[in-house]
Amino acid sequence: MDKNIETASWIFTVGSLGYLLGSFAFGLLFDRFNRLLMLSTVTSLSAVAIAVMPWCSQFSLMLAINFVSGFFTGGIDVSGNSHIASIWGRDAAPFMQTLHFGFSAGGMIGPQTAKPFSAQKSCSQLNTTGTTSTILPFTNSTTSCDEQYGETHIHYAYLITGIGSISATIPFLVLYCLSKRYNTYVNTPLLTTEKQEQQNTLPVLDMRKQIVFVGLLMTFISMYACVENRFSSLITTFTDEYLHWNKYEGLDLATVFWAAFAAGRFCSIPVTFFLKTSNMILIYLLFLTAVVIALLIASVYDIRQLIWACTACAGLSMSAIFPATFTWTAESILTVTGKISATYIVGVSVFNMIFPLLYGFVMDNYSQMYFVYLLLGQLVLSLLLYVAIRMLIRIYIKPFTPRKVSA
Repeated sequence: MDKNIETASWIFTVGSLGYLLGSFAFGLLFDRFNRLLMLSTVTSLSAVAIAVMPWCSQFSLMLAINFVSGFFTGGIDVSGNSHIASIWGRDAAPFMQTLHFGFSAGGMIGPQTAKPFSAQKSCSQLNTTGTTSTILPFTNSTTSCDEQYGETHIHYAYLITGIGSISATIPFLVLYCLSKRYNTYVNTPLLTTEKQEQQNTLPVLDMRKQIVFVGLLMTFISMYACVENRFSSLITTFTDEYLHWNKYEGLDLATVFWAAFAAGRFCSIPVTFFLKTSNMILIYLLFLTAVVIALLIASVYDIRQLIWACTACAGLSMSAIFPATFTWTAESILTVTGKISATYIVGVSVFNMIFPLLYGFVMDNYSQMYFVYLLLGQLVLSLLLYVAIRMLIRIYIKPFTPRKVSA
């Protein structure tokens, strides 16, 4: 599809709309139906949507399939996060990081899966009497040429991804079958006794305070998640359009980001045993802000090595914040139910519907550098929200908590 960034941004927006509705729907259903069957169903249907995506060559069909894929992905995220939090409660930190490490490992593998099936770029030289065509490896030659792309087989990459996704349903189905024979914890909806056990360590907040806390946390996690999603989805476009790197370098850069992201998630698992979740979030946020400032400098002065380093450091610093926000809620504020998870993820979806359009508009109509400017602005707002939440915890929760709770 021959679309500019502003138009193609609608793909992200429609996908986020599906994600929003899926998060909302499955958040309501999570506490009412069998968890394992729900996880199996949404994972299977998401896999089918991924597998058929490359055959949707018309823009309208691409929008539709991204909506469907987003809908079931929202169900996966709500069900997975709620399931972990409801089983382990205040002790969920390492398990939540492990779950999200699996997500990031898939993101690391994805670009490399697509690479062998991408169209090869060729260069037909224009300043010679005979026209020759060579496959790029990119060079810095000054010879003018007509860039052309060969045939793509990208549908195989999507098929492989779909098969991998549907294979993830097997453990859920095995556990579901075992739950019929054995009295397992995971085969029942979230019980009232589970909520009571977790609430024994936290003060009871009135409805107004719950709304304030959930609203602030939703805005915080949504603002941060938008930074994460926009960085991972637009870094290759930024290097291609503004820095004029070739597409293979862009794919390698995306792989570096996801490799660092996965490594950071893996390292975050033991880190949760030594750092309070709230302090962990602050450290990672400050590090990420410093990285984006360095990326701004590297982009202005075209320091290629620093851009690679910033991309890797961005992956590391983004790795723990999203799952840690769920853990922070369960440890210090409220029991994480399906409805609370849905509220967070609906907020993430709304931000990921709005901000791609903003990024696309300013990058197309003003400068590609607005990619970095907007990232930095959102991180500053995230830090301000974090400070506000910490202050409210100290005022309304810590003085009335029967056991020690990390702010």
